[in-house]
Amino acid sequence: MAKRDLHNVLFPKQRKILTHFGEDLLLAMKRRGFTKKLLCERTGFDHKTVNKVFAGDPGV
Repeated sequence: MAKRDLHNVLFPKQRKILTHFGEDLLLAMKRRGFTKKLLCERTGFDHKTVNKVFAGDPGV
């Protein structure tokens, strides 16, 4: 099984947790007045990676 196929193996509860985490992270960021650009600079992550985290992508 290829590594990128592993995200298809998640149970629904796990997928829901990841989605919730992304939503909570986005909400916390907005409450603090952070932009995605600032978050990328402070974390050292690429903007594509940050977007995947917000979307709850298990492949991050």
